[in-house]
Amino acid sequence: MKIKILLAIICCFLYINTTIAQRGNTYYLKNSGVEVPTKDSADFIRIVTEPDAKSTLYNINEFYKNGKTKLIGKTIKLDPIVLDGECTTYFPSGKKQQHANYEKGHLVGDVYNYYPNGRVYLYRQYITDTVRVPGKLNYLILACNDSTGKELITDGNGHYIGYDSDFKNIYEEGDVKSGLKTGNWIGNNGMDNDKVTFTEKYENGNFISGESTDKSNNLFKYNIPETAPQFKGGIQAFYNFLSKQNLSQSGNNSSLHITIYVSGVIEKDGTLDNLQLYRLTKNPEYSKIIEALQRSPKWEPGTKYGQVVKTQYIFPINYGIDGPVKMIIRNVF
Repeated sequence: MKIKILLAIICCFLYINTTIAQRGNTYYLKNSGVEVPTKDSADFIRIVTEPDAKSTLYNINEFYKNGKTKLIGKTIKLDPIVLDGECTTYFPSGKKQQHANYEKGHLVGDVYNYYPNGRVYLYRQYITDTVRVPGKLNYLILACNDSTGKELITDGNGHYIGYDSDFKNIYEEGDVKSGLKTGNWIGNNGMDNDKVTFTEKYENGNFISGESTDKSNNLFKYNIPETAPQFKGGIQAFYNFLSKQNLSQSGNNSSLHITIYVSGVIEKDGTLDNLQLYRLTKNPEYSKIIEALQRSPKWEPGTKYGQVVKTQYIFPINYGIDGPVKMIIRNVF
């Protein structure tokens, strides 16, 4: 009897480890994070492997299609990844882009960003154990240099210049005092291929007010830098809508709760568009989730710089015998 029990335990252990080995795999991904079936259709490749000895964190290595490293880090879980510990990202050229530390998916401590030429661009220090407040940064800007190495901010004081991801355009600039934004900040940013010019006022790192103009020179004033899309009536009303969509599973595994991820866009008019499964699956039942979301009433769209914008979202849905038991909306930007 003891031998049978021992064999059962060994078999269970082998099954668990085999499952982990199978899940620690190669993923072909778009920049939005959506998984695609082939390397040719992907923007980058992610390889997740089992934890090292005496560690519970999975190893992540990402690569550009040219074969150069994109990211080296660790994650608490496989899907979705939740970065934890040191993480380094790289430009397509192979030069370092950012070196940072994460705690349960959130940036913590010292974060360094680099120019494509390899020089240090920016040094920020993230403040932990704080509640995110709209308009208030959760980090201090302690140093900023131009591409030649000239200091623009020293010891948290100076003038900040912020670039877009490829360092071709300046998107914002303003003064920093004791690591915090202060005074009037100006910038240009593209939203939905539209050029937006904005001016924002800060005091001790707190956002006070802002105004922007679109490409037609229309003026927009705002008291909150950006707002997320909202389902009319709140998230509980959205749960109620989903509960009426006949999404319960069938079959022998219907008692299991699993999380299905759907990516999509909430358009300027509040409609849901471009819905697709965030991870590849061969289960035809999950297509019912997309069909249900397509029947959703219009949302209240998000805003940025006081202007209505379309927003790309990830919809994680816990899916079980009684249909969706919980839904969390996460903005991927």
